[in-house]
Amino acid sequence: MSGATVEQNQSKASLSDEVDIRELVTELWARKLFVLVCTVFLTGAALGYALLVSPTYEASAHATPPATMAVKEYNLFVSAYPSVFQAGPPTGPFELGDVNHITPDLAYGHFVEQLSSHAIRRKFFEKHYFPSLSSQADSGTPDAAWQTFNSSLVVETPIVTGGRVTTVTMRGADPSSLAEWANRFVKFTISETNALVLASLTSKVDGKVQAIDRQIEAVREVARKARLYRITRLHDALAIAESIGLIKPPPEWPIVFTTGDSTGATPALYLRGASALNAELEQLEHREQDDAYIPELPLLLTNKTLLATLNPSEVSIEVASLETEATTPKSPVEPRKKRIVLAGMLLGLSFGAFLVISSYLFRLRKPVT
Repeated sequence: MSGATVEQNQSKASLSDEVDIRELVTELWARKLFVLVCTVFLTGAALGYALLVSPTYEASAHATPPATMAVKEYNLFVSAYPSVFQAGPPTGPFELGDVNHITPDLAYGHFVEQLSSHAIRRKFFEKHYFPSLSSQADSGTPDAAWQTFNSSLVVETPIVTGGRVTTVTMRGADPSSLAEWANRFVKFTISETNALVLASLTSKVDGKVQAIDRQIEAVREVARKARLYRITRLHDALAIAESIGLIKPPPEWPIVFTTGDSTGATPALYLRGASALNAELEQLEHREQDDAYIPELPLLLTNKTLLATLNPSEVSIEVASLETEATTPKSPVEPRKKRIVLAGMLLGLSFGAFLVISSYLFRLRKPVT
């Protein structure tokens, strides 16, 4: 073994012998004032940060699905259609088959969807939030105010389908207004969703009215054309009757049925005589409308009249319930001053002890000349 290796091993053994826990503790105790200074300094820095940083408050409102009674009037309105419009020839049943009953969970689903949309936030901001800032000197530009509002409003929707509670939280530095804005946003969204649901129902009812109008127009056009075809056939029969000099059929002739076949031919229509044919022609040619002669028209007009008396916009519905209104927060959620000060104290204590231990180990490793 070389002399250098022996000397190195002796140095390590000497160092190991010199690192004594008792001496290290004695060193820490001797320099306790230095450790205390580090602790006080970092604790003071943490306390200063906790005092200077702007506090952040938050207020939360909670919404839940509506009660069954909240959607009862809507469902009663929808249920009225099959009972009012009875089936019957020739138009068949008239029902709003595409208008379904709404359950509390389905209504709540519409609310949650709206609550999570960007459009409802923007509408609330432009209609309520930003106008309220116009009297404040620090309201800033609309874009800056929007960024602040959008980042301050936090919506927590149910994670799973069918979840019960939706939380709307408003965060900011002014605790006095946070609760009001959180509650107003939830109520605004409920109102807007109610209006959307009823607007959809109104649109469907209006669509049914338009469909009836088209049916009425169609049957009237069919009746008009049928009258014109009848006039043409009567003119042909009149020409035949006049050509043979048949003004009236003899009394001893049997009653002649004049229903034409599918081709429009009327083999016996002229046998009614020119007098009867002229009378019918005059009546048909001077008729202003054919409504009285359309069998299916009364039912269509009845359906239209009944629909016109219904106003879906007056139906009451609540798609959600504001279960718990937000209240004014009493303490900030950030910064957590006690935690910050405690963290500063522990960091200062650890940092001071680290410096003392490092200094002690450095002296041990310093070569002796």
